[in-house]
Amino acid sequence: MNKPFGTQGEIVNFPFKDFQAIFYNQDGVEIEIKDGLLFVGVDDEDKLDKAKELAKLYLSAWSVRQNIKISADFNHIWKANPQGDKSFFLELHDNVKVTDRIQAQIVTHQVSIEGKALIVTQNA
Repeated sequence: MNKPFGTQGEIVNFPFKDFQAIFYNQDGVEIEIKDGLLFVGVDDEDKLDKAKELAKLYLSAWSVRQNIKISADFNHIWKANPQGDKSFFLELHDNVKVTDRIQAQIVTHQVSIEGKALIVTQNA
């Protein structure tokens, strides 16, 4: 892909690991599948988020038609630098699911206070 800006991600559960095709190339946006990866490239960096959403929509439509649940995890980004090369960035993240039991206990305190009262009256 020869676009100056873009992103790529692995297609999770994609059954055709050796499949290669450019299936969208319009208005400065190119979407390509190659070796189980989904590439989205753009001429204008401001269009990258919309192009990524478009790629996800195409992937979702294919997923529904084939009755195979797949998704793309975009974690690589590239940008053209002034020297004419591409700078690559990798986003690392992980998910942790914590499960634990919580036991709620209600404690009620009762306090007793003894007191004396003195009533003073005035005789007229």
